[in-house]
Amino acid sequence: MAYTFINQNSGQTETGSPNTVTIDATDMTGADTFVVILGFSDVSSNHSVADGVNDYDLVVRQNNTGDGFGAVSIYVAENATASGSMTWTCTSSNSFTGAIVLGFSGGLASPPADQTSGDWDDDTTTIQPGSITPTQNAELVVTGVVHFDDNSLPTISGGYSTVYGALYVDGESFGVAAAYQIQTTATATNPTWTHDASSDYSAAIASFKAADVALGKLIPRTPA
Repeated sequence: MAYTFINQNSGQTETGSPNTVTIDATDMTGADTFVVILGFSDVSSNHSVADGVNDYDLVVRQNNTGDGFGAVSIYVAENATASGSMTWTCTSSNSFTGAIVLGFSGGLASPPADQTSGDWDDDTTTIQPGSITPTQNAELVVTGVVHFDDNSLPTISGGYSTVYGALYVDGESFGVAAAYQIQTTATATNPTWTHDASSDYSAAIASFKAADVALGKLIPRTPA
């Protein structure tokens, strides 16, 4: 079966609590794959991602290695257990984090992560994560960007979904945005993120294999 989008939500750190971000209760009934995208300030920070049930693995991370701040990470939980009310906690050290969770059904039980890329740039209004070509048909592609837009979320080109995320809040949280694409045929993709104002940005992209596609053969799912 192909990937199907289930639901999404976002959260961000607040004044006086730069180390922990909570994504509030979200109905993820029917999901078997969760992708979490983090945008944060300190490129030396390492995060833990937890929902109290599933394990999350880091898929790709892109630091801004120019000015030394601003990074984006993508995590995945595969063969996941879902419910009608789930919360997520992302913890690090002083990283002023924005977080997004995207829930999908149809993911390969393990391991779903396939191709990845990331890039950064300073003093620009556009950023691309770098081109990837999924190795199989029917893959899910997710891209995320850390940003400094405080009026509206950045936009994206290339046939992607609605942009989800959180705005930049000065002194509280870096902004984060994410979008996805469910491909029919494996196709190279390198979307362009466009922002309100010139600043320093980091972007990443990852593709994930579908449950029933691997070298043209059916792959049975392992029940959660």
